Amino acid sequence: MKKIIYILVFVLSILAISSCEKYNPFDVEEVIFPKDGGEMVIHTEPGGYGICIYNSDNNENPASAPYSVDWIERVSKDWLTVELDRNNGKITLSAEQNDTGKQRRLRINMMVQNRGGMIPVIQE
Repeated sequence: MKKIIYILVFVLSILAISSCEKYNPFDVEEVIFPKDGGEMVIHTEPGGYGICIYNSDNNENPASAPYSVDWIERVSKDWLTVELDRNNGKITLSAEQNDTGKQRRLRINMMVQNRGGMIPVIQE
């Protein structure tokens, strides 16, 4: 009987672990800009808020959109500007030209449906 209980607990544990998946509220896994920069549009669920831009390797000195009752949040950090239309989930990203000769990375964090989401932004 104990053996059956152990097997049952093991199987239920495996099922619980395998059902956990990473939450991604965006319609892409990452955003990649060419070195010339430009503008890209991605989407998320309507009602997102609290958008921040972080360095990709740490959480220091994030750029955050100020609290606003408007449906538009806009935030900039270094070479990237992000505008979120909370009404329809449209996110417009604008990157400046990369003259550094090195790949640049930032990440966008935001809340969607009271869950945190993150997407890396890379520029060649």
